[in-house]
Amino acid sequence: MNSAEMHDARAAQGMDEAMRAVWDQDDWDAGIDYCMERVGPVDGLNVIDFGCGVGRLMVPMLESGAADVIGSDPSEAMRLLAAERLRGAGVSDAWWLVERTDGWVEDGWADLVVSVCVLQHLPAEEQDASLAEMMRCVRPGGRVVAQVVHGADVGEFSNPVDPWQVCGSLAVASASLHFDPTYPTWAWLTATKADAR
Repeated sequence: MNSAEMHDARAAQGMDEAMRAVWDQDDWDAGIDYCMERVGPVDGLNVIDFGCGVGRLMVPMLESGAADVIGSDPSEAMRLLAAERLRGAGVSDAWWLVERTDGWVEDGWADLVVSVCVLQHLPAEEQDASLAEMMRCVRPGGRVVAQVVHGADVGEFSNPVDPWQVCGSLAVASASLHFDPTYPTWAWLTATKADAR
């Protein structure tokens, strides 16, 4: 293991442990339930968890009847922890983990693309490209559901995302924003991909 891989592994393990230290198990479960409510029904759908991290949402998606789930994350260590979590959960084996979706996922394969706590961690110049990649992966009539952090006070390691600009820049038939009253810097974007003309 080289030094970059070692750093990646420590960061992944540290992030997972830090999240659990901040939230007790009841809060943790409630947070996952809350995210799944925002995502909506997944039964029978092909789903991509874009920026899946350690697979926190992949398990409940499979438990809720998703047909296939692809988790993408650039961190190998995160993907390894996700695989461990998925194997330990006893869910179906209809899942795959990939470093990136381009080159792995066909255009329009997914019925649903989900991205939670991801875009704000990307440099501003990569946010639009990531959103475009999500829209490439989803079929016409399919949905992209993305949680974004916005506003000035988003934390030291985050880049704010303008949710209104995101809505305007996507090739969608419809888009809606839900601003979270509990977490004032969170917004949820739901975008439906336009049918091919």
